[in-house]
Amino acid sequence: MNIDKQYIELVNNISNNGYDVLNTKMLPMQSIRADNITESFPVVQHKRLFVRGVWEELLFFLKGETDVRKLQEKGVHIWDANADPAYKKEHNKELSEYDLGPVYGYQWRNFNSNGYDQLQCIVNELKNKSLSRRLFMSAWNPCQLDRMVLPPCHVSYHFIPYIKNNEYVVDLMVYQRSSDVMLGLPFNIASASFMLMLICKYCSANVGSVCICIGNAHIYNAHFKSFEKVKESFDNLECCKVKVAINGDITGSFDDFIDSVTYEISNYNIQNKIHFDLVV
Repeated sequence: MNIDKQYIELVNNISNNGYDVLNTKMLPMQSIRADNITESFPVVQHKRLFVRGVWEELLFFLKGETDVRKLQEKGVHIWDANADPAYKKEHNKELSEYDLGPVYGYQWRNFNSNGYDQLQCIVNELKNKSLSRRLFMSAWNPCQLDRMVLPPCHVSYHFIPYIKNNEYVVDLMVYQRSSDVMLGLPFNIASASFMLMLICKYCSANVGSVCICIGNAHIYNAHFKSFEKVKESFDNLECCKVKVAINGDITGSFDDFIDSVTYEISNYNIQNKIHFDLVV
């Protein structure tokens, strides 16, 4: 089942069967899965997704960056509200104006500020065609949560390698403790898929499937004002196969690869825009 069909089912399920919790309608323990992502990249087509923003945020994380100006220079402003000094003051975050604190990529590349590079360790294992069941990366660090502008939503990444038809394949399972389904989830699906394709490219592995398991899948009450537009898009949806190619020099270090890597997307010409306010 393609991503839009799964997404439609999840949205309808939350709308019809969700529980009212903290200004949202939510359902616990949901999941969404993308297979054959090299043949059909899982980018939603009921509305236009800011694909370049997904890509730039992922590179920002992969480099372990925390200075929001690095994204702003790329024309990506998805973290601006959380970086705002007024937001930080309201939430008692003692951080400089542009600093997001030790979020996501910081924990991936320098866990708990002790120099432990979780991501590089996983890449090394995959590069050597490991079949380890321990290729697990966590952004959830209780010791530093109070220093982050926002606790991580997608908290862990489990890379799962195996041999299929004599080929080395890697799947990716993501655990997401909390998912803003209308605004954030399409972004997260595409980001996780980009990550798997990028890492498999560098490690010369075959790209498998991506599965996101969600603890709290919710729709904000404020987002229901755009809900009818979403349903209209669903009713008229005709999905096509979107292709993504990852390009970069894999002969050097992983960090050099990240600096050189680019993507190409084809057959994605969605013009329909549906606006949802970011709830912070």
